[in-house]
Amino acid sequence: MRRSWTPPPSPAPSTTRACATVEGVTGPTRSRLEDEFLAFVARYNLPTPEMNQVIAGFEVDAVWRDHGLVVELDGREYHEHRFEEDRDRDATLLSAGLPVVRITPKRIRHEPDREAARLKTTLAARAPAQ
Repeated sequence: MRRSWTPPPSPAPSTTRACATVEGVTGPTRSRLEDEFLAFVARYNLPTPEMNQVIAGFEVDAVWRDHGLVVELDGREYHEHRFEEDRDRDATLLSAGLPVVRITPKRIRHEPDREAARLKTTLAARAPAQ
């Protein structure tokens, strides 16, 4: 049974990057991997997530508030030495009713069909009641 989750407001500080290639993006992007992820989302007709929003006290890479799902993009340059911190963040977000899907550049670049199918299934399972 899915827990009920009420999304908090999403004011996030502005950053130096903004995605001009994907319509409907909420929030700036901060890396090439985030840009690649948004292109991947558009290519596979996934709902457009909000980017770099503060959720449960943490800034997350991508969130679908209405589905209660977070995606963290794990490139080596930012996450290689943050294993414990990342797992702690995941546990806190999960306790707030928000599972975290971690996606690596390899999975977007070399297994995009598989990754898109997984995200579609997860988003469909967490879709808001109509």
